[in-house]
Amino acid sequence: MSDKKCDCRSYNLTVGSTPEVILMPPDWSDKQDVGICVDACIADVVQEIWRIGLITLGSCCGHNRYSPSIIIPEDCDIYTYFDVIEGLDNRKWSVQRWENVLRTYYRGSLCDPLLEEVNDKE
Repeated sequence: MSDKKCDCRSYNLTVGSTPEVILMPPDWSDKQDVGICVDACIADVVQEIWRIGLITLGSCCGHNRYSPSIIIPEDCDIYTYFDVIEGLDNRKWSVQRWENVLRTYYRGSLCDPLLEEVNDKE
C-alpha cells in the first residue's frame, strides 16, 4: 500500500523530477496505437483500475499540492473507484465524475435544450 511523497514532473507547475509513466491503453480506450501518460506515483493505481475494467477519463497525482485525482464517466459509481483505491493507496483521493452539460443561449436568453423553450429577458 502506497503513501509515498510525490516527485512527479508537472509541466503546468514546473515542479518534480520523476517523468510520467507510459501505460499501455486498456481495451476500452480509443488510443490503442499510443501509450497513455500517467503521473508516476499513481500509475500503479490507475493501471489496477483499468485492469479490473473501470474507465478513467483523466488523472493527476496532485504534485504534493492537491490530493491525487481521477476523472470518471458520469454514469459510473464513484464508490466502486474509492473501494479499489483504498486497497492500493493510503493518500486521500478525489474521484470526480465528468458531466456533459448543454446550455444554449439564444438572443440573450438561456434556453432549455430538452424543452426547446426560450425564456426571454425583458
